Amino acid sequence: MVFGKRHPISWVAATALCALSALWGTNAYADTAQTSALVIDGSPIDPACLLNFAFDDESSRQPVELKHCKPEDLVIKGDGAEPGMIGFEYEFRHASKNMYQPYFEYRYLGRYHGHALLFVENGSGTAGQFTQLISVDRVDKFLRPAGKIASGDRCDAGISNAALDGDKLSYDQTVSPYFLLALTRSRPKLDSTKDLDWGPSNCVATVHYRDKQWISLTLTQKDLQDQSGATDQFRYQACFNKLYRGYIAAGKTELDHNGVDQFAMDFTSSCLTGP
Repeated sequence: MVFGKRHPISWVAATALCALSALWGTNAYADTAQTSALVIDGSPIDPACLLNFAFDDESSRQPVELKHCKPEDLVIKGDGAEPGMIGFEYEFRHASKNMYQPYFEYRYLGRYHGHALLFVENGSGTAGQFTQLISVDRVDKFLRPAGKIASGDRCDAGISNAALDGDKLSYDQTVSPYFLLALTRSRPKLDSTKDLDWGPSNCVATVHYRDKQWISLTLTQKDLQDQSGATDQFRYQACFNKLYRGYIAAGKTELDHNGVDQFAMDFTSSCLTGP
Protein backbone atom coordinates (compact mmCIF):
# COMPACT_ATOMS: atom_id res chain seq x y z
CA MET A 1 0.00 0.00 0.00
CA VAL A 2 1.49 3.34 -1.07
CA PHE A 3 0.54 6.39 0.94
CA GLY A 4 0.48 9.99 -0.21
CA LYS A 5 -0.59 8.92 -3.69
CA ARG A 6 -3.95 9.73 -5.21
CA HIS A 7 -4.56 8.28 -8.59
CA PRO A 8 -7.43 9.06 -10.99
CA ILE A 9 -10.26 6.53 -10.76
CA SER A 10 -12.69 5.38 -13.38
CA TRP A 11 -16.36 6.39 -13.39
CA VAL A 12 -18.85 3.64 -14.25
CA ALA A 13 -19.35 3.54 -17.98
CA ALA A 14 -21.82 1.75 -20.21
CA THR A 15 -19.19 -0.85 -21.05
CA ALA A 16 -18.42 -1.71 -17.42
CA LEU A 17 -19.88 -5.20 -17.74
CA CYS A 18 -17.00 -6.11 -20.04
CA ALA A 19 -14.70 -5.97 -17.00
CA LEU A 20 -17.21 -7.28 -14.49
CA SER A 21 -16.12 -10.91 -14.46
CA ALA A 22 -12.49 -9.86 -13.96
CA LEU A 23 -13.54 -7.50 -11.20
CA TRP A 24 -15.47 -10.17 -9.35
CA GLY A 25 -13.04 -13.00 -9.93
CA THR A 26 -13.97 -16.59 -9.13
CA ASN A 27 -15.91 -15.74 -5.97
CA ALA A 28 -19.03 -14.49 -7.73
CA TYR A 29 -20.27 -18.07 -7.96
CA ALA A 30 -23.49 -17.22 -6.11
CA ASP A 31 -24.35 -14.31 -8.40
CA THR A 32 -25.10 -13.66 -12.03
CA ALA A 33 -25.28 -10.41 -13.96
CA GLN A 34 -29.05 -10.54 -13.43
CA THR A 35 -29.21 -11.37 -9.72
CA SER A 36 -26.14 -9.80 -8.13
CA ALA A 37 -26.66 -7.30 -5.35
CA LEU A 38 -24.03 -5.17 -7.09
CA VAL A 39 -25.70 -4.96 -10.51
CA ILE A 40 -28.67 -2.85 -11.54
CA ASP A 41 -30.08 -2.66 -15.07
CA GLY A 42 -27.17 -4.72 -16.34
CA SER A 43 -24.36 -2.49 -15.01
CA PRO A 44 -22.39 -2.33 -11.76
CA ILE A 45 -24.01 -0.17 -9.12
CA ASP A 46 -23.18 3.52 -9.34
CA PRO A 47 -20.45 4.25 -6.76
CA ALA A 48 -22.48 7.27 -5.65
CA CYS A 49 -24.96 4.79 -4.16
CA LEU A 50 -22.24 3.48 -1.86
CA LEU A 51 -20.61 6.78 -0.93
CA ASN A 52 -22.46 7.17 2.38
CA PHE A 53 -21.39 3.69 3.47
CA ALA A 54 -17.81 4.96 3.67
CA PHE A 55 -18.56 7.43 6.44
CA ASP A 56 -18.84 6.49 10.09
CA ASP A 57 -22.06 8.35 10.87
CA GLU A 58 -25.82 7.82 10.79
CA SER A 59 -25.92 8.03 6.99
CA SER A 60 -23.72 4.92 6.73
CA ARG A 61 -26.42 2.87 8.45
CA GLN A 62 -29.31 3.91 6.20
CA PRO A 63 -30.58 1.97 3.14
CA VAL A 64 -30.01 3.52 -0.28
CA GLU A 65 -32.51 3.57 -3.16
CA LEU A 66 -30.40 2.45 -6.10
CA LYS A 67 -32.06 4.46 -8.88
CA HIS A 68 -32.12 7.73 -6.95
CA CYS A 69 -28.86 7.73 -5.03
CA LYS A 70 -26.67 10.46 -6.50
CA PRO A 71 -26.62 13.62 -4.35
CA GLU A 72 -27.65 16.68 -6.37
CA ASP A 73 -24.55 18.67 -5.42
CA LEU A 74 -22.09 15.84 -6.13
CA VAL A 75 -19.61 16.71 -8.90
CA ILE A 76 -17.53 13.91 -10.45
CA LYS A 77 -13.97 15.14 -11.03
CA GLY A 78 -11.73 12.21 -11.88
CA ASP A 79 -11.39 9.92 -14.84
CA GLY A 80 -8.91 7.14 -15.45
CA ALA A 81 -8.47 3.57 -14.28
CA GLU A 82 -7.60 1.90 -10.98
CA PRO A 83 -7.31 -1.81 -11.78
CA GLY A 84 -10.07 -3.87 -10.19
CA MET A 85 -11.89 -0.91 -8.65
CA ILE A 86 -14.94 1.17 -9.59
CA GLY A 87 -15.19 4.75 -8.39
CA PHE A 88 -14.46 8.42 -8.86
CA GLU A 89 -12.81 11.57 -7.62
CA TYR A 90 -15.39 14.11 -6.55
CA GLU A 91 -16.36 17.27 -4.75
CA PHE A 92 -19.58 18.82 -3.46
CA ARG A 93 -20.56 22.11 -5.09
CA HIS A 94 -21.17 23.97 -1.84
CA ALA A 95 -18.36 22.45 0.24
CA SER A 96 -15.15 24.27 1.07
CA LYS A 97 -12.07 23.28 -0.91
CA ASN A 98 -9.98 20.42 0.44
CA MET A 99 -6.22 20.05 0.69
CA TYR A 100 -6.49 16.65 -0.99
CA GLN A 101 -8.83 15.48 -3.72
CA PRO A 102 -11.76 13.50 -2.22
CA TYR A 103 -12.27 10.10 -3.83
CA PHE A 104 -14.26 6.92 -3.44
CA GLU A 105 -13.85 3.46 -4.96
CA TYR A 106 -15.10 -0.05 -4.32
CA ARG A 107 -14.53 -3.64 -5.38
CA TYR A 108 -16.98 -6.51 -5.03
CA LEU A 109 -15.28 -9.55 -3.47
CA GLY A 110 -18.14 -12.07 -3.57
CA ARG A 111 -20.67 -13.62 -1.21
CA TYR A 112 -19.60 -13.90 2.42
CA HIS A 113 -21.86 -15.33 5.14
CA GLY A 114 -24.92 -14.63 3.00
CA HIS A 115 -24.07 -11.00 2.17
CA ALA A 116 -22.36 -9.14 -0.67
CA LEU A 117 -18.86 -8.24 0.53
CA LEU A 118 -17.14 -5.03 -0.57
CA PHE A 119 -13.66 -3.62 -0.24
CA VAL A 120 -13.98 0.18 -0.07
CA GLU A 121 -11.29 2.86 -0.17
CA ASN A 122 -11.99 6.56 0.23
CA GLY A 123 -10.43 9.88 1.07
CA SER A 124 -12.60 12.74 2.25
CA GLY A 125 -10.13 15.52 1.44
CA THR A 126 -7.77 15.01 4.37
CA ALA A 127 -4.48 13.11 4.32
CA GLY A 128 -6.33 9.93 5.34
CA GLN A 129 -6.77 6.97 3.01
CA PHE A 130 -9.54 5.01 4.65
CA THR A 131 -10.18 1.37 3.82
CA GLN A 132 -13.06 -0.87 4.86
CA LEU A 133 -14.52 -4.31 4.42
CA ILE A 134 -18.30 -3.96 4.54
CA SER A 135 -21.20 -6.27 3.73
CA VAL A 136 -24.45 -5.18 2.11
CA ASP A 137 -27.80 -6.71 1.17
CA ARG A 138 -29.97 -6.01 -1.85
CA VAL A 139 -33.69 -5.78 -1.00
CA ASP A 140 -35.71 -4.95 -4.12
CA LYS A 141 -34.52 -1.52 -5.25
CA PHE A 142 -32.68 -0.78 -2.01
CA LEU A 143 -29.18 -1.58 -0.84
CA ARG A 144 -28.88 -1.97 2.92
CA PRO A 145 -25.70 -2.08 5.04
CA ALA A 146 -25.32 -5.44 6.77
CA GLY A 147 -22.15 -4.95 8.80
CA LYS A 148 -18.54 -3.81 8.93
CA ILE A 149 -15.82 -6.44 9.20
CA ALA A 150 -12.73 -4.23 9.40
CA SER A 151 -11.62 -0.66 8.77
CA GLY A 152 -8.51 1.46 9.03
CA ASP A 153 -6.41 4.36 7.80
CA ARG A 154 -2.95 3.60 6.41
CA CYS A 155 -0.73 2.42 9.34
CA ASP A 156 -3.74 2.57 11.63
CA ALA A 157 -5.09 -0.81 10.48
CA GLY A 158 -5.29 0.05 6.77
CA ILE A 159 -6.57 -2.91 4.75
CA SER A 160 -4.99 -4.52 1.68
CA ASN A 161 -4.98 -7.84 -0.21
CA ALA A 162 -8.60 -8.64 0.64
CA ALA A 163 -9.78 -11.83 -1.06
CA LEU A 164 -12.30 -14.64 -0.72
CA ASP A 165 -11.40 -18.30 -1.14
CA GLY A 166 -14.70 -20.11 -1.02
CA ASP A 167 -16.24 -19.02 2.27
CA LYS A 168 -12.92 -17.95 3.81
CA LEU A 169 -11.92 -14.29 3.88
CA SER A 170 -8.27 -13.23 4.03
CA TYR A 171 -6.88 -9.70 4.30
CA ASP A 172 -3.95 -7.73 5.67
CA GLN A 173 -3.88 -4.74 8.00
CA THR A 174 -0.90 -2.42 8.37
CA VAL A 175 -0.02 -1.28 11.90
CA SER A 176 2.13 1.20 13.78
CA PRO A 177 4.36 0.36 16.80
CA TYR A 178 1.61 1.04 19.36
CA PHE A 179 -0.91 -1.22 17.62
CA LEU A 180 1.66 -3.96 17.06
CA LEU A 181 2.03 -4.29 20.82
CA ALA A 182 -1.73 -4.00 21.31
CA LEU A 183 -2.07 -7.35 19.48
CA THR A 184 -0.21 -9.23 22.18
CA ARG A 185 -1.76 -11.17 25.03
CA SER A 186 0.22 -9.22 27.63
CA ARG A 187 -0.63 -5.82 26.08
CA PRO A 188 1.97 -3.59 27.79
CA LYS A 189 0.29 -0.62 29.42
CA LEU A 190 1.19 2.31 27.18
CA ASP A 191 -0.02 5.83 26.58
CA SER A 192 -0.41 6.35 22.82
CA THR A 193 0.07 10.10 23.19
CA LYS A 194 3.36 9.86 25.10
CA ASP A 195 4.94 6.42 24.98
CA LEU A 196 4.85 4.94 21.46
CA ASP A 197 3.89 6.10 17.98
CA TRP A 198 0.36 5.08 17.03
CA GLY A 199 -0.13 7.34 13.99
CA PRO A 200 -1.20 6.39 10.48
CA SER A 201 2.14 7.31 8.88
CA ASN A 202 4.56 5.04 10.80
CA CYS A 203 4.02 1.55 9.40
CA VAL A 204 6.16 -1.18 10.94
CA ALA A 205 4.21 -4.40 10.36
CA THR A 206 1.55 -6.10 8.28
CA VAL A 207 -0.89 -8.33 10.13
CA HIS A 208 -2.38 -11.26 8.22
CA TYR A 209 -6.01 -12.15 8.94
CA ARG A 210 -8.14 -15.20 8.18
CA ASP A 211 -11.77 -14.20 8.61
CA LYS A 212 -11.63 -11.93 11.68
CA GLN A 213 -8.74 -13.66 13.46
CA TRP A 214 -5.15 -12.60 12.94
CA ILE A 215 -2.81 -15.47 12.06
CA SER A 216 0.65 -14.00 11.71
CA LEU A 217 2.57 -10.76 11.36
CA THR A 218 5.36 -9.54 9.09
CA LEU A 219 7.87 -6.90 10.21
CA THR A 220 8.12 -4.72 7.11
CA GLN A 221 10.66 -1.96 7.83
CA LYS A 222 14.04 -3.40 6.90
CA ASP A 223 15.87 -0.19 7.84
CA LEU A 224 13.92 1.40 10.68
CA GLN A 225 15.86 4.43 11.89
CA ASP A 226 15.32 7.04 14.58
CA GLN A 227 14.13 10.34 13.18
CA SER A 228 14.82 13.66 14.84
CA GLY A 229 11.59 15.45 15.72
CA ALA A 230 9.55 12.25 15.43
CA THR A 231 11.17 9.43 17.43
CA ASP A 232 11.92 11.73 20.36
CA GLN A 233 8.25 12.70 20.69
CA PHE A 234 7.58 9.34 22.34
CA ARG A 235 9.18 8.05 25.51
CA TYR A 236 9.91 4.49 24.38
CA GLN A 237 10.10 4.85 20.59
CA ALA A 238 13.90 4.81 20.34
CA CYS A 239 14.02 1.67 22.49
CA PHE A 240 11.30 0.05 20.36
CA ASN A 241 13.26 0.89 17.21
CA LYS A 242 16.44 -0.66 18.61
CA LEU A 243 14.60 -3.87 19.55
CA TYR A 244 12.91 -3.94 16.15
CA ARG A 245 16.24 -3.59 14.33
CA GLY A 246 17.58 -6.49 16.39
CA TYR A 247 14.71 -8.70 15.21
CA ILE A 248 15.33 -7.67 11.60
CA ALA A 249 19.08 -8.37 11.89
CA ALA A 250 18.33 -11.81 13.35
CA GLY A 251 15.96 -12.61 10.48
CA LYS A 252 12.92 -12.68 12.76
CA THR A 253 10.54 -10.97 10.37
CA GLU A 254 7.69 -13.51 10.26
CA LEU A 255 6.03 -13.83 13.67
CA ASP A 256 3.14 -15.99 14.85
CA HIS A 257 1.21 -15.33 18.08
CA ASN A 258 4.05 -16.68 20.22
CA GLY A 259 6.60 -14.62 18.31
CA VAL A 260 4.61 -11.42 18.77
CA ASP A 261 4.16 -12.19 22.47
CA GLN A 262 7.93 -12.70 22.76
CA PHE A 263 8.49 -9.33 21.07
CA ALA A 264 6.22 -7.72 23.68
CA MET A 265 8.09 -9.43 26.53
CA ASP A 266 11.42 -8.27 25.08
CA PHE A 267 10.03 -4.75 24.78
CA THR A 268 8.81 -4.80 28.39
CA SER A 269 12.10 -6.06 29.78
CA SER A 270 14.29 -3.79 27.61
CA CYS A 271 12.25 -0.60 27.49
CA LEU A 272 9.85 -0.53 30.44
CA THR A 273 11.81 -2.26 33.18
CA GLY A 274 15.36 -2.04 31.85
CA PRO A 275 18.11 0.27 33.18
